[in-house]
Amino acid sequence: MAREIEEEIGYSVDNLKHLHTFYSSPGGTTEKVLLYYAEVSHQHADGGGKEDEHEDIELVSYTREELLKESFADAKTIIAQQWVQLNS
Repeated sequence: MAREIEEEIGYSVDNLKHLHTFYSSPGGTTEKVLLYYAEVSHQHADGGGKEDEHEDIELVSYTREELLKESFADAKTIIAQQWVQLNS
């Protein structure tokens, strides 16, 4: 996970915590989502993913207050939002 964070957004990971593993749609798919909380301190590279994977990555930052006010439509982000509300 730390390697993916460095590849995708160019930040070094200071702290990484596994929050949950869950099915995105039980009964409809076998895809599991692994949800992590990561603390980062400094950006050492541009990020953006691997050139050959043609990824279009945009880094979006929220304060705690902004995150909790935002409305999301996907379950993984809602779970992460609720974790922040309960643990910060």
